[in-house]
Amino acid sequence: MTAYEKISINNAGLNYFVQYTLIKLNPLLMVRLLIVILAAYGVYTLYNKFIAVNRALTEQENKSKNIEFTDYEEVDKK
Repeated sequence: MTAYEKISINNAGLNYFVQYTLIKLNPLLMVRLLIVILAAYGVYTLYNKFIAVNRALTEQENKSKNIEFTDYEEVDKK
């Protein structure tokens, strides 16, 4: 058995997927799907950055107002 046969056997599912999507389906559809996936990922990362910035600003605001959140488990232990 040659190395090529081993590779084709190991990647049989991937080869089938690539051949099916590139030959059977419209390649333009694949491009649109890729654009949608990348756009969704971009929105997801921007949303996470917005949440992180908002959380940091809230913590900074609470520190400036000297608001400290107590851990109720620590209070119960005392």
